[in-house]
Amino acid sequence: MLNSRTLSLILFQTDAELSVEAERTYAGYLWWVVEPIVSMAIYFLVFGVLFKRGTPDYVPFLFVGLIPWRWLSGSVQRGASSILNARSLMQQVYLPKIVLPTVSILSNAFKFLIVFLILITYLMIEGYRISTAYFALPLVIVAGLLWISALTFVFAAVVPFFPDLRIILDNMLRLVFFVSGIFFELRTMTPEHQSLLRLNPFAVLVEAFRDILLRGNWPLWEPLLLGSAASVIVIAVGWLWIARNDCIYPKLGY
Repeated sequence: MLNSRTLSLILFQTDAELSVEAERTYAGYLWWVVEPIVSMAIYFLVFGVLFKRGTPDYVPFLFVGLIPWRWLSGSVQRGASSILNARSLMQQVYLPKIVLPTVSILSNAFKFLIVFLILITYLMIEGYRISTAYFALPLVIVAGLLWISALTFVFAAVVPFFPDLRIILDNMLRLVFFVSGIFFELRTMTPEHQSLLRLNPFAVLVEAFRDILLRGNWPLWEPLLLGSAASVIVIAVGWLWIARNDCIYPKLGY
């Protein structure tokens, strides 16, 4: 469990990482908003204009899928290498290694929340109404945070021993990107394909966000709860692995 000292260190490091990241560019914090918007505009140009895919509400449909995806990919890719990339720091000063992936998770979650609020504002401007289903948003976000944390902790724990695993992770995330219903409606698939695709927790997450934000419906709770329960187990495994190898990571010859 986290003690008060470790928790304070995590919060301090998260704030420091966000500040340093903002100071690296002239636009600073503005890039947290501009960069994902530019990225989403490119996907819309390719899939919504050039390939003429989708319906008149395809832009909101696409954005609601892409913003959680950026949260997932940014958190996992950075967090997976967090211990591996901190070797020199670990050799100079001791810090609980669990701090490193946790900081990546929290900093990306903070940036996601900012962009997510902008998304809600955009949807309101487009005419989508706030419904009672919005009360489910915190629970859906927590479910997403649990799944992201599960992937991040496990890969952060193992990557220092097998650095090439990052290549497998990149390809795995690419596969998740295309089978999570970001560009298509999950409910238009055959029942067999729907059942198969919903084994992917991120596809369930995207569908839940669209149910709430675009349709004003409550999400499907069963797959969210099952995914969250599995995520808690995986988080515990990754956490214990990192704790067990806390003193070994600085000695690894990457």
